[in-house]
Amino acid sequence: RQQCIYMNQGWWNYEFCYNEHVRQFHMETVSTPTTPEDGANNQGKGGKEGTDDTNAAAANKKTTTTAVTTVDFLLGKKGANSTISIHKGDTPATSYASQYYSDGTVCDLTNQPRRIEVRFVCEAELAKSRIVSIQESSTCEYLMHVATPLICTNETFQPVQPKLLEIACHPIEDSSDDGGDAKEEGAPDASDYVV
Repeated sequence: RQQCIYMNQGWWNYEFCYNEHVRQFHMETVSTPTTPEDGANNQGKGGKEGTDDTNAAAANKKTTTTAVTTVDFLLGKKGANSTISIHKGDTPATSYASQYYSDGTVCDLTNQPRRIEVRFVCEAELAKSRIVSIQESSTCEYLMHVATPLICTNETFQPVQPKLLEIACHPIEDSSDDGGDAKEEGAPDASDYVV
């Protein structure tokens, strides 16, 4: 099974399973009573309700807490057009990779299937990928940002190395007779500058 990542944002939870789907759901905690493990009934030894044994059995009742999904929307699933495209920004920090997931749960407002764009940004210092944010960019169309170290090896996300130019220095031959500090014709001297 594909490894998925999750994020909670208020009432909603989000699940992103790479190359599979993106899901939005709400979970609630439900407590249900459990029966005593010893199999005793609710009557005491004497067979009458309200005895001390009945009260003790009621006090020993336990509850089980379970998380139940109450609302579930598929924001999109991988389709034929779910290829990853690289978007090169001015710097590696503004570059990202994106992938579209479509054909989600039909939206009750547009009668169209939900769809989502997942944008991957490079964060080399992360140990594993995480959902950074999700927003509804227009009705039933979503944008999710995922920070991941997995794309950082792509040259688009590498820091730009400055171009180093080699400077070649050559001595200037002195053509004056005295070998001193003769001023070259047309060259400015200190009196040509105003401070």
